[in-house]
Formats: sequence, structure tokens, C-alpha cells
Amino acid sequence: MNELAQGVTLPGSGFKTRHVYPERVVKEAVVNAVVYRDYRLNRDIAVRIFDDHIEIESTGVLPSGITPANIHRAGSKARNDVLVSNLRDFPVPPNFDAGEGVKMMFAEMDRAKFYPLQYRENTQVAVESVTVVLLNHERPSAWDEVSDWVDRNGSIANSDVVRIAGVDTLRASRLLGAWREQGLLIPLPGRGKRNMAYTKPASRSYDNENGLFSDLVEKNQ
Repeated sequence: MNELAQGVTLPGSGFKTRHVYPERVVKEAVVNAVVYRDYRLNRDIAVRIFDDHIEIESTGVLPSGITPANIHRAGSKARNDVLVSNLRDFPVPPNFDAGEGVKMMFAEMDRAKFYPLQYRENTQVAVESVTVVLLNHERPSAWDEVSDWVDRNGSIANSDVVRIAGVDTLRASRLLGAWREQGLLIPLPGRGKRNMAYTKPASRSYDNENGLFSDLVEKNQ
């Protein structure tokens, strides 16, 4: 944690990047590497710090039934029960509640508006291992994603917001309403309530002769 707090200086540039992951997530990831590794395999645990991410690698593949795609829902299964139970006897246990540590890490990264953890099984190597990656990047906000969508497509509808922002229909409607009140979006004319779409004020123009609305964004440009 001291290394991360001091920042990483990029070779050749002198720029220093700070790692701002939730401390709880970093500690849990390291503890998991110790607790769940396969001790039959003779290889060290590796913690690699880069300017834009951290990699924590431990020996052995994921337990049966757990994959990189479902680990955020399935949680974890102890490979070393005695080690896990003894750690929980510490006055301040370094590992989270049974089977809930991985779920906690995903929840904490989401709460901090970071990208989710990335798990990778390394099977095409002499000693199989699992690597968990923490990206040192905040996720774009819902407005960032919607703004980019409008820039590329010209307009956006409720269903588009649901899909790209990962919210339900009601939440999408409230977001669109708020952005409209703030002047960030305006409704396309001639649209009924059921098929309403919005665009940015800067991406519209009116024909001087007939006042018709014309979209300036080339969808395929």
C-alpha cells in the first residue's frame, strides 16, 4: 500500500501516476492469492505494479464450477480450509467473510466507480495460475457514455440509455429528463412520447426557409 500511495514514475517521462483503488480490495486480493493458491505447485505469488493497473498472480486454476465469467456471482471456494479457518481466528481477520470476499471486491470497485476486476486463468504455461487485474481507471459516467453515443449516432432514445448505461427504463427516463432540464439534451421534433429521442443543442440546425429540423451528425462518418 505504501508503494501505491507513493505513485509509480513512468520511465523516460518522469510523470508519476497514483493508484487510487479501494485499499480493502487490494488487501483482499492479496489475501485471496495466499489463501486460495494451490500449494502443490512450486511457484511464488506475484504482485506486479504498473502505471495503469495491478496484477496479482497465484498458482493453480479456479476451483470447479467457478470461471472468470461467473466469479463475481459465485464468490470463492476455499482450497485450503485449515488456513482459511485459522485466519478467521485473528483479532482482525485479514480475509473477508466466507465466500463473500470476491463479491465484496466487485461491489467496492463498483462503488468507487472503477472498472470491475478482471480474472484470467493461465493454462498454457508450465505452472498453471490465476491472475486478477485491478485497472487504475475510473469508469466513464452515464453522461459521458450518452454524450459519446449522441456524438456518434446523432440522437438517443430511452432504450439506448438502458443498454449503454446499464439502468432500468424508469432510471433512464429520469436521467433523460434531468439532462433535458440542464440543457444538455433537447427532444427531436415531431416525435410522440412512445418514440421520443433526444440530441444535443449544438448538433441541430434549422432550415432558414421552412424551419425544418436537420441532423448535422453523419452516422457513418
